[in-house]
Amino acid sequence: MDTWEWAEGRRLIGVYLDQIDREISVRFQRTAPPLETTLTQEFLACLDPEASARERLGNPYQTLRDELARSLTDAGLAAPEGAEPWAAEITTIPHPSGYEAFVSHADMGLVIDYSASAGRPTPQPTAFLLQAKKLYPDRDKHHRLVFHGRCRFSGFSDPQHAAILRLQEELEKGALRYLYYMPRRSSFEWLEPAPRRVSHATLAKLHATHSAEAFDDGIWIGGIREGDIAKTAMQVHLRSGVSTLPIRTFILDHMSRAGVFGASDLPDPLVVAEHYAPSLGPLHGLAHGLAIGDEAVVNQVVERLERASVTVPILPATTMRLTIPPPPVPMPSPAAITSRPSI
Repeated sequence: MDTWEWAEGRRLIGVYLDQIDREISVRFQRTAPPLETTLTQEFLACLDPEASARERLGNPYQTLRDELARSLTDAGLAAPEGAEPWAAEITTIPHPSGYEAFVSHADMGLVIDYSASAGRPTPQPTAFLLQAKKLYPDRDKHHRLVFHGRCRFSGFSDPQHAAILRLQEELEKGALRYLYYMPRRSSFEWLEPAPRRVSHATLAKLHATHSAEAFDDGIWIGGIREGDIAKTAMQVHLRSGVSTLPIRTFILDHMSRAGVFGASDLPDPLVVAEHYAPSLGPLHGLAHGLAIGDEAVVNQVVERLERASVTVPILPATTMRLTIPPPPVPMPSPAAITSRPSI
């Protein structure tokens, strides 16, 4: 198989996703920052190509398509016929009657599908249940809202976390994640812990391998284990690359897994799984059924939880099905075209 790289494609899509992050995160500068549910709705609308074309000035999704097409030509690549940067479908799940106590209206289901492509295996879908957490500001002496590194996320409680861990026991590993909404780093009053700094020993204990300077993003995704949870803005950045990732990087990693940016992005599958450990989630299974509101799966999981006397919200009110496109293909060289026998 020919090897090729399309670094410009990853850069262009990364810039587009960064613009979405900026549009959502800037809403924290309002006098009354929006609710978690509103932030989720706005974020999903930005990811949806049809909603983006209607609602965002200048149709940035069409601009992305045009830029990617030019980049493919410059790289000597061609997209499969009809391929888009991605396809998105947002659904509101009809909840089975009698399960109101098991529904969380702040949650979001995310299903990542992969398009079939010739000559390479198609990765299985991955599915996630995301529990949204919004960062809350402090007030300064003039009663202005201010964001800094010690600001905390909403709604963390020991009973809720215990229930989430119990649900995870019934699902595939990595199915449950936190989705963190906060301002972008550049808009914080300060991000470093003040007045005292985090010691090297603490950083080592947190296994922090990335500097807090690494990303400016405001929308992050993170693990649910006790040592992975970020309860403050600073902790999100400290855990970067270990248990938290910007949602922008999370999506790009799944596109890389499918080979969208080059065959060199697909070494041995075990290597891929290890490299993208913070991103890649469970394969098709119970999590997938919950994310799409499959009533049979919901019944199965709820029955298990009720037998364990655990009440936990498991069913997302909204699900995003994000379909990753097939990889581009190298265009045949002019010599190969001219050497073909005429028909």
